Amino acid sequence: APGVIHASVWLSRLTFEADALIAVTPTNATVHGSVLTERVVVRAALAPVMIGADIFLDVDSAVVRDLTLNEFSDPGCIGEALTGVEILELDANVKVSKLKITPLSGGPLEASLDATIDTVVSMLLDDYGGALTTLVAGAVGGPARAAIAGRLHSAVTNMTAGKTCYRGYDSTLVPKSVTLPIFLSLATACYLLCALLTVSSAVRGTARKCSRWIARGRGEDAHTDARLLDAHEALLQLTDGCDDGDAEGRHGSTGAKSRAALMWHPQVARTTAWSMVLMVIGTILLFLAGILSSGASVELRVEYSGGTGAPQLVRLPPLFQFSLVNSVRDMIHARVYALAAIVAFFSGGWPYCKLLLMLFCWLTPPCYMSALSRERLLMALDALGKWSLIDSFMMCLFMVAFRLHLQTPDESTIPPSSFDAIDVVVVPQAGMFTFMGATVSSLLAGHLMLALHRQAMGVSREDTGKDGSVPEAVVGASNGRSRLCSSVHKRWGALVLVVLITCAAQVAVGVFSETFRFEFEGLSGWLLDPDASRGFSAVSLARDISTTSTTPNGIEVRALQAMFLLFVVVVVFAHLILLSFLWLAKLTELSQRRLFYAAEVLNSWAALDVFVVTVIASVLQIEQFSRFMIGGRCDAIDAIVKEYLDEEVKGVDTCFDVRSMLEPGSWLLVMAAVTWLVVSRVVMRTCENALRRLERQAPSTAGAQEGRGSPIAGFD
Repeated sequence: APGVIHASVWLSRLTFEADALIAVTPTNATVHGSVLTERVVVRAALAPVMIGADIFLDVDSAVVRDLTLNEFSDPGCIGEALTGVEILELDANVKVSKLKITPLSGGPLEASLDATIDTVVSMLLDDYGGALTTLVAGAVGGPARAAIAGRLHSAVTNMTAGKTCYRGYDSTLVPKSVTLPIFLSLATACYLLCALLTVSSAVRGTARKCSRWIARGRGEDAHTDARLLDAHEALLQLTDGCDDGDAEGRHGSTGAKSRAALMWHPQVARTTAWSMVLMVIGTILLFLAGILSSGASVELRVEYSGGTGAPQLVRLPPLFQFSLVNSVRDMIHARVYALAAIVAFFSGGWPYCKLLLMLFCWLTPPCYMSALSRERLLMALDALGKWSLIDSFMMCLFMVAFRLHLQTPDESTIPPSSFDAIDVVVVPQAGMFTFMGATVSSLLAGHLMLALHRQAMGVSREDTGKDGSVPEAVVGASNGRSRLCSSVHKRWGALVLVVLITCAAQVAVGVFSETFRFEFEGLSGWLLDPDASRGFSAVSLARDISTTSTTPNGIEVRALQAMFLLFVVVVVFAHLILLSFLWLAKLTELSQRRLFYAAEVLNSWAALDVFVVTVIASVLQIEQFSRFMIGGRCDAIDAIVKEYLDEEVKGVDTCFDVRSMLEPGSWLLVMAAVTWLVVSRVVMRTCENALRRLERQAPSTAGAQEGRGSPIAGFD
């Protein structure tokens, strides 16, 4: 696709100084003698200087579209894209405002002659300045243009000849254009099948209830129609790998129930069982789509008005493309091993380990894994699923911390303004949103599987608790009301409440305190002044996410802000409030159990500890990682900075450098996170033990509830 680039350079004043040698050679019989040479210093001032050029380029637009901004510095990549170049026009508008010739010798005769030359030069500038400008313009547009065009063509040919474009490491297993659509389509198919099975189960359940209601109205046996509706389910019952040894069917024997895998348990409908499998598989596919796609890109944006007053936004090809695979690879090459290990394990390996272990729990019968062990493992997986968010939190941190904004001063007298603003931004891509969606889906799948396990086991779950003593205050019937704080000594109960309130206060202070700071140095720091130093808290980080987008109120930006605040701030406070209510309120055992399960869910979503680890790991190693990413791309600029701007950049002679540091507020946040972890674990374990003791003290109630599932079924 051929095109013409219009380029112009405007300087208000250009001064230069040059050493010259003037030689006078006699050429006739009247004037004879040896050659007279004189060394002089020529000082000139040009004001203004305007140079414009029209450059014809013939490029392959398909190749250019796939290049990143880094690949534009690769001669091989330029050779693939550029098929022709020519300078069509070269104009110059130069006015010589001052010209002075100073001799280096000090003889009186030479001084008189040089003074005469200066006088003549000044007269020529005054009388023939316009003609001189025209002469320079003609020389530039004619012989100079031809010479420059020839050199340009030779330079491009020599630079690209025989070079191969190295596009670096491709993080995808399949082409980028099909990675996301393929895995998203497969995941969507799994979720749709899951939804259809769930709706089918709900319709059958409603039909069953209506049938029983009609049968009761007619005075008939309610179980007759129910058996007819459930008859087809018996055909789908498969063996679970354990020797039943019972003559009774699965529906008629508690022993058979205890030997059934969750997948085939009689208390779990077949449609629900297969829906659970499809949901887990769909989540795995969604994680693959997020990991193998671009999660974020570093882009350069230029906003200019061109003197017309109508700003236009130009987006250049991305400087960098980040996906999980190439980010870990770059971190290893940069020798930031701790950061690479954290991202690789928690975002690259842990999501799949969790989901595969969930499938193991779902398909393994109790003869290989006891019901209590299964519940403990599901509870642990449910609580640890949030650690997959480390990579997403890190991207949010980079989006805000590394946004560079350069603004042309309003009082600038440069006509015309070549640009109004330049922004370097980290832009989230589809891979980041897909990965966060997969994390949410994984959390929901964990909650549902744990709930189905408890429903299948009922309140008669296996219990290996050693503490058989039951305080008098908590012993009673299922319908009685009690306070969980009464299960411990009164002083300990009051202390727990005080610690919960203190923890909430610490979290409130910690999330609003400045936690970390980035200071930009070198040329970038000098240009950004006074924005070269930036401090952030958890709340300000979420607030400033909108500043990285050209559509700050866009749905993707607001969704990212909402998810960040939900995981780091909102759920933590909700969890502490719910624990306080559960600890103090006088409730029935059923209500206590429901609130305990709700507290488990909130604990699984509260990711303050994940954010703290992300901040500490990023701040400690981001300096070394950023230097590796810049590499030698600034070498040419660094030489100029060292030569002319060393004092302005305070000796940091580089185009970009960043220093990261933890602020005093980080220790408040760490203390708040540690306090929350300890207090929530202790209180939840105390609540769980108290509820288990209540189960042992109410065997008749437990037996009555076994047929209908655990109290969580009351939410249906």
